[in-house]
Amino acid sequence: MITEYGYTLKVDEKSDIYSYGVVLMELVTGKRPIEAEFGDSVDIVEWVRRKIRENKSLTEVVDLNVGNCKHVEEEMVLVLRIALICTAKLPKDRPSM
Repeated sequence: MITEYGYTLKVDEKSDIYSYGVVLMELVTGKRPIEAEFGDSVDIVEWVRRKIRENKSLTEVVDLNVGNCKHVEEEMVLVLRIALICTAKLPKDRPSM
């Protein structure tokens, strides 16, 4: 699993929150942390961020196989937003648990 530790070699609450965000992204998107479709040296966090920068709707990122109703899709987008906050680039911008 991809973790911030792999990049910074630091372990603290904020790196745990980053990892939690990655797990949420995995659950909501149905993707692994690293997939060939993301491109070289691109992980799930960067893939989601790129989709947002490309003005893609967050609903295009969620795994639509999970639920087939608008309510489930809306809830998945909310969880994805939490995941994005948890994986903020700067640790100080991440929430506390």
